[in-house]
Amino acid sequence: MSFVNAEEPGVFVPTVRHSDNVRKGEIFGCIVDALSGEVRQECVSEVDGLLFTLREYPIVNKGSLIARILQEERR
Repeated sequence: MSFVNAEEPGVFVPTVRHSDNVRKGEIFGCIVDALSGEVRQECVSEVDGLLFTLREYPIVNKGSLIARILQEERR
C-alpha cells in the first residue's frame, strides 16, 4: 500500500474518483492555496494501483493523508 500525504497546507482538489485505477506518475489531484488559488502541490501516484482511499474533506494541513493506493501485483 502506498500513502500520499500533503506536503503543503491548503485545499485538496481531486481529479479522479475513489476506486479509480491510477498509474505511477499520474497526477490525481492538487492542493491549492485557499486565497490565491495557486497550486501548492500536485498529488502524484508513486505506484500503479487502485485508489483505495481518497480524501473527502478538502481542507488539509501539512502531513494530512490524501490517499491510499493498493499497489497492483506484478506477475
